[in-house]
Amino acid sequence: EQLMRAWLKEQELQEELVVTEQEMRRYYETHLREFTPSERLRVGLILLQDIYLAEKVAKKARQGESFTELARYYSTHSYSKKRGGDLGYIVQHQYPEVFKLAQNLKIGEIAGPTYITEGIAIIKLLDRQTSQPFAFDEVKNKIYHQLIEEKKQNRYHRFIEDLKVKYPVKIERKNLSRVLEEDVV
Repeated sequence: EQLMRAWLKEQELQEELVVTEQEMRRYYETHLREFTPSERLRVGLILLQDIYLAEKVAKKARQGESFTELARYYSTHSYSKKRGGDLGYIVQHQYPEVFKLAQNLKIGEIAGPTYITEGIAIIKLLDRQTSQPFAFDEVKNKIYHQLIEEKKQNRYHRFIEDLKVKYPVKIERKNLSRVLEEDVV
């Protein structure tokens, strides 16, 4: 019986669901951010544990000393130290604190020293790759399935509301209280 109900519900809810090309394009245009990969930043990092040393190193970097050489000599961040401070291209979830510091910099600009979880950071923005949204044709299938799912949900909610109107349920609060009390005892 439950399988039959589930099958009938599925039939009722899926019957003639149609998504037009126009609906998909409208969804694409209004949700463009969903179809745009994250911005990537190429960041140089010098990580230190002493604020006085960090201020001294930041001053040297701003005065034109090689960020690469300063990172190799002073940084305590083993991964980037070997690469002259270069973290490579990062996205926000990889190094959220560093990304946040770097995202408003101009290429070549230095920020810090600033406290982050790992220590005291001096960063330099080396490059920025802004992302372009995926073409409509690349995400059309995903959009189609998203819209079908939304239509299913809407149809289901309308179906439930129609049932409530067609078969109203009245809850007798005093009887409900009595039943609940009996259940507890």
